[in-house]
Amino acid sequence: ARNCGLGLKVVQDRQGQFVIEAVAPGGPADNSKKIQQGDIIKAITNKKLHIFDRSTPIEYVKRKIMGLPNSVVKLNLVRNGTSFEVTLRRGGFNQPSKSGTHDSEESECFQTPNPAEPPAVALRTMQPRSDLAPRSDLAQRPDIGARGQDE
Repeated sequence: ARNCGLGLKVVQDRQGQFVIEAVAPGGPADNSKKIQQGDIIKAITNKKLHIFDRSTPIEYVKRKIMGLPNSVVKLNLVRNGTSFEVTLRRGGFNQPSKSGTHDSEESECFQTPNPAEPPAVALRTMQPRSDLAPRSDLAQRPDIGARGQDE
C-alpha cells in the first residue's frame, strides 16, 4: 500500500519550528477546517507520540505525517501562542465534482507537495539488484570470457 499525506506543505523556519506553509485544497487538513497556513506543528501521534524540536530533521517530520490510506494521525499545533490538537484521517482527497470520473488512485491518496520522495526510497531498496548487471554482462559472453585469457 502506498503512503498518504494530509495535504500539508511543511517548512522549518529560522527558529527551528515546523510551520505549515500551505494547505492543499480538498485534502484532509483542508477538509478539517481546523488547520491554517502559519500553524506550527509541535508533535505528531501515530501509534506513539513524536515531539519535534529544532534538532529534528524535516524529513523525519514529513515521514511522520505520511502513513497508510485512512490511517488516523493526531497533530499537536500552536497558533498565535495557543496549543490545540487536530485528529485527521490520511488520504481521502475530495476533488470538486468538476474533475469528472477521475477517481483513480489520485483521489484515494493525496499527493504530497514532494512526490519524488516515496519513489526515491523505492529505488534505493532496489539498488542491490543493479550489482548483478556487470556479472550478467560477463555471463553473456562466455566464449570471449576468462577461459580464453587464462590459456
